[in-house]
Amino acid sequence: MATVKPPPSSPSSAIPDLEMGASTSRRSAHNGEPRSRAARRAPNFEAGEPLDEDLWGANSPRILELAEDVGRSPEGPARRNLSEAPGLWPTGRTPLPGEFEVETAEVDRLCTWGPTPKSVWQTVPYAIAVVLGRRGLLQQTRLLAHELAQAEKRRDESLAALGEKLLDTAIAEPRLRAAAEDAKAAIAESAEIAKQQDAGCASARAEFAALEQALSNEQSQFQGLDSQRQRCRIEVEQAELNLKREQARLQRLNIERRNLEQSAAMDPELPAKLEALGLQTNSCRPQIEAAERALSAAGAALQHLEASAADSQAHIQELKKLAGTLNRSQSLQLHQVSILAENIEAKKRLALANLGRGVLAGAGRIAVESSTIAELYEHDEEVRRLSLRHQICIGALDNYDRPSVKRGILLIIGAGALFVVGLFARILG
Repeated sequence: MATVKPPPSSPSSAIPDLEMGASTSRRSAHNGEPRSRAARRAPNFEAGEPLDEDLWGANSPRILELAEDVGRSPEGPARRNLSEAPGLWPTGRTPLPGEFEVETAEVDRLCTWGPTPKSVWQTVPYAIAVVLGRRGLLQQTRLLAHELAQAEKRRDESLAALGEKLLDTAIAEPRLRAAAEDAKAAIAESAEIAKQQDAGCASARAEFAALEQALSNEQSQFQGLDSQRQRCRIEVEQAELNLKREQARLQRLNIERRNLEQSAAMDPELPAKLEALGLQTNSCRPQIEAAERALSAAGAALQHLEASAADSQAHIQELKKLAGTLNRSQSLQLHQVSILAENIEAKKRLALANLGRGVLAGAGRIAVESSTIAELYEHDEEVRRLSLRHQICIGALDNYDRPSVKRGILLIIGAGALFVVGLFARILG
Protein backbone atom coordinates (compact mmCIF):
# COMPACT_ATOMS: atom_id res chain seq x y z
CA MET A 1 0.00 0.00 0.00
CA ALA A 2 1.24 3.49 -0.80
CA THR A 3 2.77 5.45 2.02
CA VAL A 4 2.98 9.18 2.59
CA LYS A 5 5.90 10.89 4.24
CA PRO A 6 5.40 14.29 5.86
CA PRO A 7 7.34 17.43 5.03
CA PRO A 8 10.84 17.87 6.41
CA SER A 9 11.05 20.19 9.37
CA SER A 10 13.19 23.24 9.79
CA PRO A 11 15.41 23.49 12.88
CA SER A 12 12.86 25.72 14.59
CA SER A 13 10.09 23.19 14.08
CA ALA A 14 11.79 20.20 15.67
CA ILE A 15 9.39 18.69 18.18
CA PRO A 16 11.26 16.74 20.85
CA ASP A 17 9.28 14.44 23.12
CA LEU A 18 5.90 15.28 21.54
CA GLU A 19 5.85 18.97 22.61
CA MET A 20 3.78 20.18 19.66
CA GLY A 21 1.92 23.33 20.70
CA ALA A 22 4.69 25.90 20.89
CA SER A 23 6.41 24.97 17.64
CA THR A 24 3.17 25.04 15.67
CA SER A 25 2.33 28.46 17.06
CA ARG A 26 5.78 29.79 16.17
CA ARG A 27 5.45 28.45 12.64
CA SER A 28 2.11 30.17 12.11
CA ALA A 29 3.44 33.46 13.46
CA HIS A 30 6.60 33.19 11.36
CA ASN A 31 4.63 32.93 8.15
CA GLY A 32 2.46 35.89 9.09
CA GLU A 33 -0.82 34.14 8.38
CA PRO A 34 -3.88 33.60 10.61
CA ARG A 35 -3.50 30.24 12.29
CA SER A 36 -7.06 29.23 11.49
CA ARG A 37 -6.18 29.55 7.81
CA ALA A 38 -2.89 27.73 7.87
CA ALA A 39 -2.30 24.08 7.04
CA ARG A 40 0.98 22.28 6.62
CA ARG A 41 1.89 20.94 3.21
CA ALA A 42 4.36 18.19 2.45
CA PRO A 43 6.45 17.81 -0.67
CA ASN A 44 5.40 14.91 -2.87
CA PHE A 45 7.62 11.96 -2.01
CA GLU A 46 7.71 9.05 -4.35
CA ALA A 47 7.15 5.58 -2.89
CA GLY A 48 10.43 4.10 -1.80
CA GLU A 49 12.32 7.42 -1.93
CA PRO A 50 15.15 7.36 0.63
CA LEU A 51 14.66 9.61 3.61
CA ASP A 52 16.98 12.49 4.36
CA GLU A 53 19.28 11.86 7.28
CA ASP A 54 18.54 15.31 8.75
CA LEU A 55 14.73 15.21 8.49
CA TRP A 56 14.11 15.23 12.22
CA GLY A 57 15.39 18.52 13.55
CA ALA A 58 18.46 18.83 11.27
CA ASN A 59 19.29 21.55 8.76
CA SER A 60 16.93 20.58 5.96
CA PRO A 61 16.95 22.79 2.83
CA ARG A 62 13.24 22.28 2.33
CA ILE A 63 10.93 24.63 4.22
CA LEU A 64 7.45 23.96 5.44
CA GLU A 65 4.82 25.48 3.18
CA LEU A 66 1.55 26.87 4.42
CA ALA A 67 -1.54 26.57 2.25
CA GLU A 68 -4.46 28.96 2.39
CA ASP A 69 -7.91 27.52 2.94
CA VAL A 70 -10.06 27.66 -0.14
CA GLY A 71 -12.88 29.87 1.09
CA ARG A 72 -14.49 30.04 4.49
CA SER A 73 -18.03 29.67 5.75
CA PRO A 74 -19.78 30.48 9.02
CA GLU A 75 -19.42 26.77 9.80
CA GLY A 76 -15.60 27.03 9.78
CA PRO A 77 -12.75 26.42 7.33
CA ALA A 78 -13.59 24.79 4.03
CA ARG A 79 -13.01 21.02 3.95
CA ARG A 80 -10.11 19.84 1.84
CA ASN A 81 -9.52 16.55 0.11
CA LEU A 82 -6.12 14.92 0.22
CA SER A 83 -6.64 13.42 -3.21
CA GLU A 84 -6.75 17.00 -4.53
CA ALA A 85 -4.04 18.34 -2.20
CA PRO A 86 -1.70 15.45 -1.35
CA GLY A 87 0.73 17.72 0.48
CA LEU A 88 -1.64 18.41 3.39
CA TRP A 89 -0.45 16.78 6.58
CA PRO A 90 -2.39 16.09 9.82
CA THR A 91 -1.18 17.16 13.23
CA GLY A 92 -3.50 15.11 15.47
CA ARG A 93 -4.03 17.99 17.86
CA THR A 94 -6.92 20.26 18.82
CA PRO A 95 -6.32 23.93 18.01
CA LEU A 96 -6.11 26.21 21.00
CA PRO A 97 -8.71 28.99 21.31
CA GLY A 98 -6.10 31.67 20.58
CA GLU A 99 -5.16 30.03 17.31
CA PHE A 100 -8.44 31.01 15.65
CA GLU A 101 -9.16 34.25 13.87
CA VAL A 102 -12.87 34.59 14.62
CA GLU A 103 -14.66 36.99 12.29
CA THR A 104 -16.81 39.60 14.01
CA ALA A 105 -19.57 39.03 11.46
CA GLU A 106 -19.74 35.35 12.38
CA VAL A 107 -20.17 36.22 16.07
CA ASP A 108 -22.72 38.96 15.33
CA ARG A 109 -24.73 36.54 13.19
CA LEU A 110 -25.47 34.47 16.32
CA CYS A 111 -26.31 37.50 18.46
CA THR A 112 -30.05 37.74 17.86
CA TRP A 113 -30.47 40.61 20.34
CA GLY A 114 -29.07 43.20 17.93
CA PRO A 115 -26.81 46.20 18.58
CA THR A 116 -26.43 48.14 21.80
CA PRO A 117 -29.57 50.20 22.55
CA LYS A 118 -29.25 53.97 22.20
CA SER A 119 -32.00 54.97 24.64
CA VAL A 120 -32.92 53.84 28.14
CA TRP A 121 -36.34 52.52 27.12
CA GLN A 122 -34.78 50.28 24.48
CA THR A 123 -32.85 48.43 27.19
CA VAL A 124 -35.97 46.53 28.28
CA PRO A 125 -36.54 44.59 25.04
CA TYR A 126 -32.77 44.36 24.64
CA ALA A 127 -32.39 42.69 28.06
CA ILE A 128 -35.22 40.26 27.32
CA ALA A 129 -33.72 39.38 23.93
CA VAL A 130 -30.28 38.85 25.49
CA VAL A 131 -31.61 36.54 28.22
CA LEU A 132 -33.62 34.44 25.78
CA GLY A 133 -30.96 34.44 23.08
CA ARG A 134 -28.15 33.45 25.45
CA ARG A 135 -30.27 30.56 26.73
CA GLY A 136 -30.49 29.10 23.21
CA LEU A 137 -26.80 29.82 22.57
CA LEU A 138 -25.84 28.07 25.77
CA GLN A 139 -27.64 24.91 24.65
CA GLN A 140 -25.95 25.13 21.25
CA THR A 141 -22.55 25.62 22.92
CA ARG A 142 -23.04 22.54 25.11
CA LEU A 143 -24.07 20.50 22.08
CA LEU A 144 -21.02 21.64 20.14
CA ALA A 145 -18.77 20.84 23.12
CA HIS A 146 -20.20 17.31 23.15
CA GLU A 147 -19.73 16.92 19.40
CA LEU A 148 -16.18 18.24 19.70
CA ALA A 149 -15.38 15.74 22.47
CA GLN A 150 -16.74 12.90 20.32
CA ALA A 151 -14.71 14.07 17.32
CA GLU A 152 -11.57 14.24 19.46
CA LYS A 153 -12.29 10.75 20.74
CA ARG A 154 -12.59 9.38 17.19
CA ARG A 155 -9.38 11.17 16.19
CA ASP A 156 -7.50 9.85 19.21
CA GLU A 157 -8.71 6.32 18.46
CA SER A 158 -7.23 6.61 14.97
CA LEU A 159 -4.01 8.04 16.42
CA ALA A 160 -3.86 5.17 18.93
CA ALA A 161 -4.33 2.65 16.12
CA LEU A 162 -1.46 4.31 14.25
CA GLY A 163 0.75 4.30 17.33
CA GLU A 164 0.00 0.64 18.05
CA LYS A 165 0.70 -0.33 14.45
CA LEU A 166 4.05 1.47 14.35
CA LEU A 167 5.07 0.72 17.94
CA ASP A 168 7.95 -1.60 17.09
CA THR A 169 9.22 0.76 14.40
CA ALA A 170 8.92 3.86 16.59
CA ILE A 171 10.84 2.37 19.50
CA ALA A 172 13.95 2.31 17.33
CA GLU A 173 13.81 6.10 16.89
CA PRO A 174 15.65 8.02 19.61
CA ARG A 175 13.08 10.83 19.79
CA LEU A 176 10.15 8.42 19.96
CA ARG A 177 11.75 5.81 22.20
CA ALA A 178 10.40 7.31 25.44
CA ALA A 179 6.86 7.62 24.05
CA ALA A 180 7.04 4.11 22.60
CA GLU A 181 8.28 2.68 25.89
CA ASP A 182 5.44 4.46 27.73
CA ALA A 183 2.97 2.96 25.26
CA LYS A 184 4.46 -0.51 25.68
CA ALA A 185 4.31 -0.16 29.47
CA ALA A 186 0.69 0.99 29.25
CA ILE A 187 -0.15 -1.98 27.00
CA ALA A 188 1.51 -4.38 29.43
CA GLU A 189 -0.28 -2.79 32.37
CA SER A 190 -3.60 -3.02 30.55
CA ALA A 191 -3.00 -6.68 29.75
CA GLU A 192 -2.06 -7.38 33.38
CA ILE A 193 -5.14 -5.68 34.79
CA ALA A 194 -7.29 -7.51 32.24
CA LYS A 195 -5.72 -10.76 33.40
CA GLN A 196 -6.37 -9.86 37.04
CA GLN A 197 -9.92 -8.89 36.17
CA ASP A 198 -10.51 -12.24 34.47
CA ALA A 199 -8.97 -14.08 37.43
CA GLY A 200 -11.09 -12.09 39.86
CA CYS A 201 -14.24 -12.78 37.87
CA ALA A 202 -13.40 -16.50 37.73
CA SER A 203 -12.74 -16.60 41.49
CA ALA A 204 -15.96 -14.71 42.19
CA ARG A 205 -17.93 -17.06 39.97
CA ALA A 206 -16.39 -20.12 41.67
CA GLU A 207 -17.07 -18.75 45.16
CA PHE A 208 -20.61 -17.82 44.28
CA ALA A 209 -21.19 -21.20 42.59
CA ALA A 210 -19.97 -23.00 45.74
CA LEU A 211 -22.31 -20.93 47.86
CA GLU A 212 -25.20 -21.60 45.48
CA GLN A 213 -24.43 -25.32 45.64
CA ALA A 214 -24.40 -25.24 49.45
CA LEU A 215 -27.70 -23.40 49.40
CA SER A 216 -29.18 -25.92 46.96
CA ASN A 217 -28.01 -28.84 49.14
CA GLU A 218 -29.45 -27.25 52.26
CA GLN A 219 -32.76 -26.61 50.51
CA SER A 220 -32.88 -30.25 49.38
CA GLN A 221 -32.16 -31.37 52.95
CA PHE A 222 -34.89 -29.10 54.26
CA GLN A 223 -37.36 -30.53 51.76
CA GLY A 224 -36.46 -34.05 52.97
CA LEU A 225 -36.90 -33.02 56.61
CA ASP A 226 -40.18 -31.35 55.78
CA SER A 227 -41.46 -34.55 54.13
CA GLN A 228 -40.43 -36.60 57.18
CA ARG A 229 -42.05 -34.04 59.44
CA GLN A 230 -45.35 -34.32 57.56
CA ARG A 231 -45.27 -38.11 57.83
CA CYS A 232 -44.39 -37.92 61.52
CA ARG A 233 -47.28 -35.55 62.13
CA ILE A 234 -49.61 -38.12 60.54
CA GLU A 235 -48.12 -40.83 62.79
CA VAL A 236 -48.67 -38.65 65.85
CA GLU A 237 -52.26 -38.00 64.84
CA GLN A 238 -52.78 -41.76 64.30
CA ALA A 239 -51.23 -42.57 67.69
CA GLU A 240 -53.45 -39.99 69.36
CA LEU A 241 -56.46 -41.50 67.62
CA ASN A 242 -55.52 -45.04 68.77
CA LEU A 243 -55.01 -43.87 72.33
CA LYS A 244 -58.35 -42.09 72.37
CA ARG A 245 -60.04 -45.16 70.93
CA GLU A 246 -58.59 -47.46 73.62
CA GLN A 247 -59.42 -44.96 76.33
CA ALA A 248 -62.97 -44.68 75.02
CA ARG A 249 -63.28 -48.50 75.06
CA LEU A 250 -62.09 -48.65 78.64
CA GLN A 251 -64.49 -45.90 79.64
CA ARG A 252 -67.37 -47.71 77.94
CA LEU A 253 -66.55 -50.98 79.81
CA ASN A 254 -66.41 -49.12 83.12
CA ILE A 255 -69.78 -47.53 82.45
CA GLU A 256 -71.29 -50.89 81.53
CA ARG A 257 -69.85 -52.47 84.70
CA ARG A 258 -71.23 -49.66 86.81
CA ASN A 259 -74.65 -50.00 85.25
CA LEU A 260 -74.71 -53.74 85.98
CA GLU A 261 -73.64 -53.25 89.58
CA GLN A 262 -76.34 -50.61 90.12
CA SER A 263 -79.06 -52.68 88.49
CA ALA A 264 -81.87 -53.60 90.97
CA ALA A 265 -83.00 -56.67 89.04
CA MET A 266 -81.66 -59.97 90.20
CA ASP A 267 -79.85 -61.55 87.27
CA PRO A 268 -78.39 -64.99 87.84
CA GLU A 269 -75.79 -64.25 85.12
CA LEU A 270 -74.63 -61.00 86.73
CA PRO A 271 -71.46 -62.44 88.28
CA ALA A 272 -70.43 -63.99 84.97
CA LYS A 273 -71.06 -60.72 83.16
CA LEU A 274 -69.10 -58.75 85.70
CA GLU A 275 -66.22 -61.19 85.43
CA ALA A 276 -66.23 -60.91 81.59
CA LEU A 277 -66.25 -57.12 81.83
CA GLY A 278 -63.33 -57.29 84.25
CA LEU A 279 -61.34 -59.40 81.82
CA GLN A 280 -62.07 -56.96 78.97
CA THR A 281 -61.10 -54.04 81.19
CA ASN A 282 -57.83 -55.68 82.11
CA SER A 283 -57.08 -56.38 78.42
CA CYS A 284 -57.58 -52.69 77.56
CA ARG A 285 -54.88 -51.43 79.89
CA PRO A 286 -51.89 -52.91 77.95
CA GLN A 287 -53.32 -51.56 74.72
CA ILE A 288 -53.69 -48.11 76.24
CA GLU A 289 -50.11 -48.23 77.52
CA ALA A 290 -48.88 -49.31 74.07
CA ALA A 291 -50.79 -46.46 72.45
CA GLU A 292 -49.32 -44.00 74.94
CA ARG A 293 -45.81 -45.26 74.22
CA ALA A 294 -46.41 -44.99 70.45
CA LEU A 295 -47.74 -41.46 70.87
CA SER A 296 -44.77 -40.48 73.03
CA ALA A 297 -42.30 -41.91 70.50
CA ALA A 298 -44.05 -40.22 67.59
CA GLY A 299 -44.15 -36.92 69.48
CA ALA A 300 -40.43 -37.10 70.29
CA ALA A 301 -39.61 -37.89 66.66
CA LEU A 302 -41.79 -35.00 65.52
CA GLN A 303 -40.12 -32.66 67.98
CA HIS A 304 -36.68 -33.72 66.72
CA LEU A 305 -37.73 -33.22 63.11
CA GLU A 306 -39.22 -29.82 63.93
CA ALA A 307 -35.94 -28.72 65.52
CA SER A 308 -33.91 -30.06 62.58
CA ALA A 309 -36.19 -28.37 60.07
CA ALA A 310 -35.95 -25.08 61.98
CA ASP A 311 -32.13 -25.33 62.03
CA SER A 312 -32.10 -26.12 58.31
CA GLN A 313 -34.38 -23.20 57.54
CA ALA A 314 -32.24 -20.86 59.62
CA HIS A 315 -29.17 -22.12 57.77
CA ILE A 316 -30.91 -21.46 54.46
CA GLN A 317 -31.63 -17.89 55.53
CA GLU A 318 -28.00 -17.43 56.57
CA LEU A 319 -26.80 -18.78 53.22
CA LYS A 320 -29.17 -16.46 51.35
CA LYS A 321 -27.98 -13.50 53.40
CA LEU A 322 -24.37 -14.52 52.81
CA ALA A 323 -25.08 -14.88 49.09
CA GLY A 324 -26.56 -11.38 48.99
CA THR A 325 -23.61 -9.94 50.90
CA LEU A 326 -21.16 -11.79 48.69
CA ASN A 327 -22.96 -10.62 45.57
CA ARG A 328 -22.85 -6.99 46.70
CA SER A 329 -19.22 -7.26 47.74
CA GLN A 330 -18.20 -8.92 44.49
CA SER A 331 -20.20 -6.40 42.48
CA LEU A 332 -18.44 -3.55 44.28
CA GLN A 333 -15.02 -5.15 43.78
CA LEU A 334 -15.71 -5.87 40.12
CA HIS A 335 -16.96 -2.32 39.68
CA GLN A 336 -13.78 -0.93 41.22
CA VAL A 337 -11.65 -3.24 39.09
CA SER A 338 -13.65 -2.22 36.01
CA ILE A 339 -13.05 1.45 36.78
CA LEU A 340 -9.35 0.73 37.25
CA ALA A 341 -9.30 -1.23 33.99
CA GLU A 342 -11.07 1.61 32.18
CA ASN A 343 -8.58 4.14 33.56
CA ILE A 344 -5.64 1.98 32.53
CA GLU A 345 -7.21 1.40 29.12
CA ALA A 346 -7.68 5.16 28.75
CA LYS A 347 -4.05 5.61 29.79
CA LYS A 348 -3.02 3.08 27.15
CA ARG A 349 -5.08 4.82 24.46
CA LEU A 350 -3.58 8.17 25.46
CA ALA A 351 -0.04 6.80 25.34
CA LEU A 352 -0.65 5.25 21.93
CA ALA A 353 -2.34 8.43 20.69
CA ASN A 354 0.66 10.48 21.86
CA LEU A 355 2.92 8.07 20.07
CA GLY A 356 0.80 8.50 16.95
CA ARG A 357 1.17 12.28 17.26
CA GLY A 358 4.90 11.79 17.66
CA VAL A 359 4.98 9.75 14.46
CA LEU A 360 3.16 12.57 12.65
CA ALA A 361 5.48 15.15 14.19
CA GLY A 362 8.51 13.09 13.12
CA ALA A 363 8.55 14.86 9.75
CA GLY A 364 9.09 11.80 7.58
CA ARG A 365 11.27 9.64 9.78
CA ILE A 366 8.61 6.91 9.73
CA ALA A 367 6.49 6.40 6.62
CA VAL A 368 2.72 6.26 7.12
CA GLU A 369 0.14 4.80 4.77
CA SER A 370 -1.68 7.37 2.67
CA SER A 371 -5.11 6.07 3.72
CA THR A 372 -4.19 6.61 7.38
CA ILE A 373 -2.94 10.11 6.62
CA ALA A 374 -6.18 10.91 4.80
CA GLU A 375 -8.27 9.57 7.67
CA LEU A 376 -6.31 11.53 10.27
CA TYR A 377 -6.49 14.68 8.18
CA GLU A 378 -10.27 14.34 7.96
CA HIS A 379 -10.39 14.00 11.75
CA ASP A 380 -8.24 17.13 12.08
CA GLU A 381 -10.57 19.04 9.81
CA GLU A 382 -13.63 17.91 11.75
CA VAL A 383 -12.04 18.88 15.07
CA ARG A 384 -10.90 22.22 13.63
CA ARG A 385 -14.39 22.97 12.27
CA LEU A 386 -16.20 22.04 15.50
CA SER A 387 -13.64 23.86 17.65
CA LEU A 388 -14.05 27.03 15.60
CA ARG A 389 -17.86 26.85 15.83
CA HIS A 390 -17.56 26.28 19.57
CA GLN A 391 -15.33 29.32 19.98
CA ILE A 392 -17.73 31.42 17.88
CA CYS A 393 -20.60 30.40 20.17
CA ILE A 394 -18.54 31.21 23.25
CA GLY A 395 -17.71 34.60 21.77
CA ALA A 396 -21.38 35.23 20.97
CA LEU A 397 -22.38 34.38 24.55
CA ASP A 398 -20.30 37.29 25.85
CA ASN A 399 -21.04 39.67 22.96
CA TYR A 400 -23.64 41.87 24.60
CA ASP A 401 -23.68 45.17 26.45
CA ARG A 402 -23.80 44.35 30.14
CA PRO A 403 -24.72 47.85 31.42
CA SER A 404 -27.69 47.99 29.03
CA VAL A 405 -28.88 44.57 30.14
CA LYS A 406 -28.50 45.58 33.77
CA ARG A 407 -30.50 48.79 33.21
CA GLY A 408 -33.20 46.89 31.34
CA ILE A 409 -33.56 44.33 34.13
CA LEU A 410 -33.72 47.09 36.74
CA LEU A 411 -36.43 48.81 34.72
CA ILE A 412 -38.43 45.58 34.51
CA ILE A 413 -38.08 45.04 38.26
CA GLY A 414 -39.03 48.65 38.99
CA ALA A 415 -42.07 48.47 36.72
CA GLY A 416 -43.15 45.26 38.36
CA ALA A 417 -42.75 46.78 41.81
CA LEU A 418 -44.79 49.85 40.82
CA PHE A 419 -47.50 47.61 39.43
CA VAL A 420 -47.69 45.60 42.66
CA VAL A 421 -47.77 48.77 44.79
CA GLY A 422 -50.49 50.25 42.61
CA LEU A 423 -52.50 47.05 42.76
CA PHE A 424 -52.34 46.96 46.57
CA ALA A 425 -53.23 50.63 46.79
CA ARG A 426 -56.28 50.08 44.61
CA ILE A 427 -57.35 47.05 46.66
CA LEU A 428 -56.91 48.86 49.96
CA GLY A 429 -58.51 52.03 48.62
